[in-house]
Amino acid sequence: MIKHYFASSINIFLRGITVVGRLLIILFIGKYLSVQDLGIYSLFFTTIVLATLLIGFDFYTFRTREILSQNCTNKMEMIRDQFIFHFIGYLIILPVLMVIFWFDILSNNLIHMFYLILIMEHVSQEFFRLFTALSKPIWANIIFFIRTSAWVYILIPLVLLNFLDFNLLFVFDFWLMGSTFSVIISLAILWRMDLGSFLTPIQWGWIKKGLKVSIPFFISTIAYKTIEFSNRYFIDFLLTKDDVGVFSFFASFANTVHIFVFTGVIMLIYPKMIQAYETNKLEYGRLEKILKLYTFLFSICICLLVFFITPYILKVMDKNIFSEQLPVLWILLLSMFIFNMSLIPHYCLYIKKYDRHIMFITLSGSAINIILNIVLINLFGLIGASLSLLFTFTFILILKYYVNLKADQNVDKINFQYGS
Repeated sequence: MIKHYFASSINIFLRGITVVGRLLIILFIGKYLSVQDLGIYSLFFTTIVLATLLIGFDFYTFRTREILSQNCTNKMEMIRDQFIFHFIGYLIILPVLMVIFWFDILSNNLIHMFYLILIMEHVSQEFFRLFTALSKPIWANIIFFIRTSAWVYILIPLVLLNFLDFNLLFVFDFWLMGSTFSVIISLAILWRMDLGSFLTPIQWGWIKKGLKVSIPFFISTIAYKTIEFSNRYFIDFLLTKDDVGVFSFFASFANTVHIFVFTGVIMLIYPKMIQAYETNKLEYGRLEKILKLYTFLFSICICLLVFFITPYILKVMDKNIFSEQLPVLWILLLSMFIFNMSLIPHYCLYIKKYDRHIMFITLSGSAINIILNIVLINLFGLIGASLSLLFTFTFILILKYYVNLKADQNVDKINFQYGS
């Protein structure tokens, strides 16, 4: 237990300085550049996230269960074959992504930066997920910190000391350097781990199986990211880039509720739940109770922390446009609390391989969210965008808890039959 708390504390610290770094760059852009620049940065960031999903295809969900399986004898072979799959994805997806610039979602002068950051972000993200699956959460969070925020702590002092003129292009340059360095460090860590040989023949059958298994997860993730990020594009279309900047500013704060809970609780517990489900149902039940309790408590604490510190941050920002829209943040905080609670049945269903149920629930939520965005943003502006998230996450929470309850009842019936 002491070891668990120590690992959790280290991970929370790493994620804490990561989150602070991410918030600092948002604050810095919001204070020293225009709100429109903040909107452009948000659209660039959001598009990188969505494009990374397209390339990754959620293949890691298949690889995670495979690499944690008792039948896995050569982890390095799986890692190699996963990246072969991603290389094929680059050849297909990268040319298609040119539509982003054809439709002027992003400016053409950002093309080269977009592709370079995209590739480095994706590779680094896969290493983060790999180290998480291998129960190396501290290494995973170090990689995440380097990729996401370490460069912020270098950029901001340089700007404050007048070594650089602050603008968005410098932000993207430093972001690229951080992502690239995180990949280099990841390769060094992987090289030192005894995970088997990568000189075996490519397992095309395993890649093909992974593609099939990953499809429901990929559809679910795209649907979820549609829920999480589509509001930015609707706000850009129905309102202004200034409004995109304001909404993204508050969404960054609200998202810390999820980041800290995932880091301090979920990423430490769910790999152990996967292993316990196959071998020790009593241990699985114990871990599920811990997941429920800690997810609830951590979510409450982080929500309260954000609630109390945000007014002071807005004073430092000294821009009325943020203070006038403060109710947007309160609704987003409640939305993220509900989302965190929905992760409890989500990971239980994932472990039980209820993949298609997860997919259909998230797809339904995505469809509802799109409709709500169109209606509510038109009626209530940014408040409408935040309400659409709240209603959607509540819908998903109820459905996932219901399906997980039914799944548990089915398992109990099977166990009773075998016991009789």
